[in-house]
Amino acid sequence: MPGRLVDQGGPNSGKTVLALAIVSIIVSSASLSLFFQVSDTTAEYLDEIDIKLKGLRDEISASTARDSEKMANLDTEHELQRISMQTQLQSIADAVKTIDDDVTLMQGRLQEVKETTDGFLAKEERILAASAENNLIVYGSLDSTELLSTIWPRFQAQFPWAQVSYTEGFGPLVDRFVEEAKSGEPTADLIIVEFSLYHAAQNAGLVATFLDNRSVKFLPEQFRQSDGSWFGVTAVPLVVIYNKQLVGSEDIPKNWLDLGKTIWADSIIIPSISTVESQIAELEPTLGKKIWAEWLGQLATNNIRIVDSSAEAYHEVAEGRAKIAIVLLDPLLRYREEPDVGIAWVTPAPISLIVSAINSNAVHPNLARIFQEWITSPEGQLAVAATGRTPLLLQLDAPTILQQTVPKDIDVIFNRNPDAYVDPGKWLLIIEDLLDPVKP
Repeated sequence: MPGRLVDQGGPNSGKTVLALAIVSIIVSSASLSLFFQVSDTTAEYLDEIDIKLKGLRDEISASTARDSEKMANLDTEHELQRISMQTQLQSIADAVKTIDDDVTLMQGRLQEVKETTDGFLAKEERILAASAENNLIVYGSLDSTELLSTIWPRFQAQFPWAQVSYTEGFGPLVDRFVEEAKSGEPTADLIIVEFSLYHAAQNAGLVATFLDNRSVKFLPEQFRQSDGSWFGVTAVPLVVIYNKQLVGSEDIPKNWLDLGKTIWADSIIIPSISTVESQIAELEPTLGKKIWAEWLGQLATNNIRIVDSSAEAYHEVAEGRAKIAIVLLDPLLRYREEPDVGIAWVTPAPISLIVSAINSNAVHPNLARIFQEWITSPEGQLAVAATGRTPLLLQLDAPTILQQTVPKDIDVIFNRNPDAYVDPGKWLLIIEDLLDPVKP
């Protein structure tokens, strides 16, 4: 009788099964021979043998199939192992790259720390030197209350030992500064004046450079000099204002040339030409020399009235004594409570830039540098905004910043006519001659 096939497993189990099968067949054949000799019922037993042989063949076939499957599984396992190894290698490579990136980032941060530390130490040395100087002398165009009541107290909160002596003025004050410096008399350590007035000090060789002012990164390039000779403090756009009760919406000027229309006869006021000549001169390259001159002639024909300042012009319009005015915007920013005053934004909008510059012969140079660096920083510019003036930093969250004050479709221009700042006296005479009929 054939033996029962047993699958013992393992990589060679197929061969074992086959060997056992052959042995079983041999044993079975010997038994058959003996059986044939002792039995007469051969046919009956042959059928039984056929069944057993069929079962044997089926079992061998099944065993072979199982063995093939195991071999296939072995190949799959090897492939999975290979893939796993590749995945591990990629993970290692990714980890190495991450480490490299971290090292690069750390190196960059270390460099930043070094630069910051170096700057901090340098600044600390400057602060120590400034603390011994104690008192800063400033000449400027800012209102005394703006500097002494709003700006300086914020600076002094950080540097409580710092004192200031402030003198307010315009062109004559700058002339005084130049004369005092030339004669060796005590004078301002720092001036904060209109850009056109700054040139008088520059031309006299009285401006120091401040290359390591760390606040320059906050200021737009157009509002600072690359050599550190001046830094912008505040900007004031030249605009048209009107009385809402006296001017209909259909008559609001849309451009500068509209002011030359006859409907504005005896209705326009402007501040003293000496306060806005640079901004009016800035319009010459944009309008063209011929059209610009004709426009000023039309203003003269309309019999415009000249008052002392933009603030006075503002109040004249607000109180209904004039329909319309050309003014610097800062009065409107400071007197927002007037509901009847509207702004007619016309383009381009020239700005009056107030800058700070340090006296090259300053008695208190370190204190001057600290204050200049501070007033051009975000903290200092917020102090400027607190006065109602327009700070220059784009990043500030303040209602008076230039980008929030001036509509996006208005072209803000500065220094398109450099000669107007280098030689303001010449342009003052040109403008006054063109406005001759209305000279005060």
